[in-house]
Amino acid sequence: MSHQLSFEKQILQHCYGTDRAKLLQLLKKSRRFKNDEKLRKTLTSLISASAEKVAARQQQRPKSQLDQSLPFYDHQQELAEAIATNQVTIVCGETGSGKTTQLPQLCIDLGLADLGMIGHTQPRRIAAQSVCNRIAEELKSEVGAAVGYKIRFGDHTSSKGYIKLMTDGILLAEVQNDRLLNQYSTIIIDEAHERSLNIDLLLGYIKQILPKRPDLKVIVTSATIDPERFSNYFNQAPILNISGRTFPVEMRYRVPAQDDRDYSQALVEAVEELTQAGKEDILVFFSGERQIREAADKLSKIFHQDYDILPLYSRLSQGDQQRIFQRHTKKRIVLATNVAETSLTVPGIRYVIDTGLARLSRYSWRSRIQRLPIEKISQASANQRSGRCGRTAPGICIRLYEEEDFNSRAEFTEPEILRTNLASVILQMDGLNLSSINAFDFVESPDSRLVNDGYRLLFELQATDKDDQILTLGREIASLPVDPRLAAMLIRGQQLDCLSEVLVIVSALSIQDPRDSSVDNRQAAQQKHAVWQDEHSDFLFWINLWAELKQQQTDLSRNQFPKWCKKQFLSYPRIREWQDIHSQLKQQLKQGKSKFNTTESDPDLIHRAIFAGIPSHIASFDGTDTAKKQFQATRDRQLLIFPGSGLARKTPKWIMAFSLIETTRLFAHGVARFNTQWAMQDAVHLHQYEHYDPHWQARQGRVAAFRNTRIYGLLIEGGKRVNFAAIDPVQARELFIQRALVEGDYRTTNPVVRANRQLIDHYQKLEDKHRRRDILISDLQLFQFYNAQLPPKIVDAPSFEAWFKQEPKATTDLLLLTEDSLVEQVIDEDDGTGFPTELNLRDQVLQLDYVFDPASEFDGVTVRIPLVLLNQFQSSDFDWLVPGLLKKKIEGLLRSLPRLIRKNFIPVSDFSNACFARIVDSGSKGNLYQTLQESLHRMTGVQVKRSDWQLHQLDSHFQMHYWLEDRGDCLAQSHSLEALQEKFGNQANQHFEEQVQHDETLTQSGLTNWDFGDWRSTVEIQQKGSANQGQVIHSYPALVDYEDSVAIELYETVSDAQFYHTTGIARLIYLQLSQTIKYLRKNLPKINQSALMYSAIASKAELIEDLILASIFDCFLNGPLPDSDQSFAACLAQNQNQFIDHANKLAELTHQVLIQYRAAMSALASASIPANHRSDIAEQCENLVYDGFLRDDLSIANLSRLPAYFQAIQKRIVNFKLGSTRIEEAHLLVRKFWAEYLQLSQSESPLEQPDATQLDQLRWMIEEFRIASFAQPMKTKMPVSEKKLHTLITSIKVPGQPR
Repeated sequence: MSHQLSFEKQILQHCYGTDRAKLLQLLKKSRRFKNDEKLRKTLTSLISASAEKVAARQQQRPKSQLDQSLPFYDHQQELAEAIATNQVTIVCGETGSGKTTQLPQLCIDLGLADLGMIGHTQPRRIAAQSVCNRIAEELKSEVGAAVGYKIRFGDHTSSKGYIKLMTDGILLAEVQNDRLLNQYSTIIIDEAHERSLNIDLLLGYIKQILPKRPDLKVIVTSATIDPERFSNYFNQAPILNISGRTFPVEMRYRVPAQDDRDYSQALVEAVEELTQAGKEDILVFFSGERQIREAADKLSKIFHQDYDILPLYSRLSQGDQQRIFQRHTKKRIVLATNVAETSLTVPGIRYVIDTGLARLSRYSWRSRIQRLPIEKISQASANQRSGRCGRTAPGICIRLYEEEDFNSRAEFTEPEILRTNLASVILQMDGLNLSSINAFDFVESPDSRLVNDGYRLLFELQATDKDDQILTLGREIASLPVDPRLAAMLIRGQQLDCLSEVLVIVSALSIQDPRDSSVDNRQAAQQKHAVWQDEHSDFLFWINLWAELKQQQTDLSRNQFPKWCKKQFLSYPRIREWQDIHSQLKQQLKQGKSKFNTTESDPDLIHRAIFAGIPSHIASFDGTDTAKKQFQATRDRQLLIFPGSGLARKTPKWIMAFSLIETTRLFAHGVARFNTQWAMQDAVHLHQYEHYDPHWQARQGRVAAFRNTRIYGLLIEGGKRVNFAAIDPVQARELFIQRALVEGDYRTTNPVVRANRQLIDHYQKLEDKHRRRDILISDLQLFQFYNAQLPPKIVDAPSFEAWFKQEPKATTDLLLLTEDSLVEQVIDEDDGTGFPTELNLRDQVLQLDYVFDPASEFDGVTVRIPLVLLNQFQSSDFDWLVPGLLKKKIEGLLRSLPRLIRKNFIPVSDFSNACFARIVDSGSKGNLYQTLQESLHRMTGVQVKRSDWQLHQLDSHFQMHYWLEDRGDCLAQSHSLEALQEKFGNQANQHFEEQVQHDETLTQSGLTNWDFGDWRSTVEIQQKGSANQGQVIHSYPALVDYEDSVAIELYETVSDAQFYHTTGIARLIYLQLSQTIKYLRKNLPKINQSALMYSAIASKAELIEDLILASIFDCFLNGPLPDSDQSFAACLAQNQNQFIDHANKLAELTHQVLIQYRAAMSALASASIPANHRSDIAEQCENLVYDGFLRDDLSIANLSRLPAYFQAIQKRIVNFKLGSTRIEEAHLLVRKFWAEYLQLSQSESPLEQPDATQLDQLRWMIEEFRIASFAQPMKTKMPVSEKKLHTLITSIKVPGQPR
């Protein structure tokens, strides 16, 4: 046992740190196998070898060269004692104290590098390199020997080294393979006051392993910024203060003018003020690179003779950074970001100008955006900046803000862990097997909201589940030394077989942008870089550039390649870094057995892999404001594409962006077009669903709903129809029962459902006809019946049908409805006369439907009209509705009358019953409104005009509803037949012609004689077409005039046929009298004189044609029209001998008419009468003589009166007296009667179709009234007066009115 304890003591006290873990394991094994002498000898040998290594390190230990001029030198004894006696020591040293370079050398002197290396961390890579160079120089060693450094993908250390400089992140990464950090005997955490994320995580981890590593020495160095916090954290560890090597610094506060927002004028004034104190090197602190470039441009114009203007920021190339540390003779103005606060020491600085601003990375857990706002620095940062001067002589610091502003600022800068996303920290801690982030002992615990947000990001990347448990993918992400988002891209790239391209892009995204786009050369750089730009993606830029780099490296020498990079405005060091990272990542991925594609990948797959790392960085452009080019992003944010992007001038519908950074606006950086299907397939875990409008689908037999899919509020897919039963089975069941079973919208052959439906339909139709809703049980009762009988699992048609097949008939029969269970009130059923199912009208049979739904626009009776029959009906045909509703309609019409008229028909119900009885007794089927007017006048003597009926006041079910259908499909529905005819009339006519006009068995053409047998007034045709097969179409034949022949054609309406038929018979007679007509053409009396007078209206040939046809009408067609070949022949034989005399008389009469017409027109042309009288006379003449007036049903009697009318016009002109009251009153009366005539003749209302005979009588009576009014003492044809005209007009408006 004593030997075992001796071995353990030897291992811990004399063996090299990296050997301890292996030796302790071997010791543990030897304890289990105590008699294994071979194992014991092996252990002894290994312990001896390790002790010899330690001894060799002691002998080869480099000699420290502590700088006696530094304040550190005076405190070395005190520091040595504290480090020797304490496991953790806090060293608080001011800027310039020498703690960074001297502490590791002191540790070597204390022998702390014998058993292990001295690990020395720096917050920045540039600091690790510069400090390593400085220490190596002081130890007179080459970099990589006694002293080395290790940064990301760059290891310049030796296993025999003593001091190892590295970034905090490198040390943290080493924990994964060296859990207790055995390779280190001492760890120096330098610049701990910066409180970066890695520093806080390192401090917490080191604190955890200290009990397991009692030999480990930990030194935490800090500027004079809150050292007590570190002391308290490490259980009251001692604090040693080292004063800085400084001279007094004078503080001056200068407030810029209000309009000097960029500090340019204040900066110039500050430099001038310091120059007056003596030209020395000046360090100016700015918030960012852009401000540095703008200041450099202005200062170089003013102070170029006195100063060199040098920029200093982290993105600057290494060569430009090194210029800061080179010896110089000309004074300099160094323009720096906060990188010069702590990490770098700029030599020779005597003056500092502090703008008081810095750009800090700040993550918003609300907006999920990593922002880079410009903020006021803390007091500690301001003091760090002022401490950069006065190190070699008294200095001056000018602060460009008020002293009160300084005193009101925060004392310390907020640690990074309190203002950054913690996703990578969570994964790191899981990889280190640390406690959860919520339980981890941080120097300062992060905000729980940031912690939750870190888990949310990991959930986005599918690295955790909803319970924040790390998944396999999360551990794969954690194993890759890149940001979790980038790691997710790599893993997805392997899955999609595009890892080669994705690795190039990820490597580029993990470094600072290698493109040099500074203000001085931005345009030239953009032109160079445009060669590699892709119009759809910023990510593919890196693929194109990578290919170019490989080609150039192949073609160019090692010296030529950096020069080529410079010409292309590319940073060679960053290109090398990109390539190094690519190489290291590729090596690690290969070790993990990842497969790289060897053929070029589809760009869509590449971008889909990239999307895996940025699932919430998507945005859409709605196209409403192309000028602003603003996109709607997730979480209700608006963003713009960053101006430097290749897509900045475009507005694709969808984009994705690598990063969203808020400066003055929220900008998307690294942008590519985006396909929403990637989000639908790859980001299901982020989908937020909105389901709306659940509805029944009869064809599919299921309840569906529409779904909107969103990711963080951004609509990705809208209006997708999905199965609602899977979402809400309870509501889906209710909708299925209501719509399918209760309302009957269910396509099924199920016998029970069909039987129930037939029974329900029968009684529903009865309810609709009688306009009642108390015959059937209510829908609610019917729903309750089905709901009680069906099991809960029935949610749609498939589940219902499956259940129905499985259950015994006794169970399914319980669903059958009976009259007793269905009917609430029993009524006498109609025999079909009151509410028929068909309507016989104009020889057509039309289907009728009934609807009882007062809320519906089409409540009442619906008539189904096939399109082909549309033009055959008038709305007045349907005014009678059906007998069962007519009595109520009559009552409704009476109630619609104006009150002064309606009071004559009270009680209304009695009068409506009486009117209904008269109609039934008389069997009248004419115009309903004329019939009612006649009945009311006979009963009361009260005249009701057509315009008195207020149809708009009638309930909608008292007006016929028209359903226009074609081949079984509904084309339109309306309450207005005229509206349907106007819209579909031409289409209906085409359909009619398709059915009848080209049927040679029904129509004929080229006829010159009556050789087609007896004339049929109506022709029945069976409609063609599948849906309406067998529909009977009643058409109306007519002889149609084609001048050289006639044709038999079919028309939709009687009026259309009559319009053509008479003229067609006249033409057929015309063709039979060819010799007679030939004679008449040459011998009509005075035809040449008549033609000359008619020439302004039509030609001589047209006049002769009109005269002959008019003569045929008057001579042959004065009676019944011929309807057979015999009657046609008889008509010719009876009237042929009189034809020439008729024609000659008509020619003579026409000559007289035209003489008087020309005389009247001539008198009008030279008359001096007012314009109103002139226009009245001109209109009168135009309506008496016009092209075709002889053929327009103008009887000889009316034609013979035309000369008198023109003579009266001439007498009216001669007798006209200006200012005559009688003449003006007569003129107004004539115009009034003429307007009444025009209104009646042009009326299209079904209520106002006047009697044609009465209308013709009114037209000629107005002409006689003109004679009586203006041409006395000329005699009129019949007695005429104002009263007689009023009576006639009233009679036309109110049929049945005695005249």
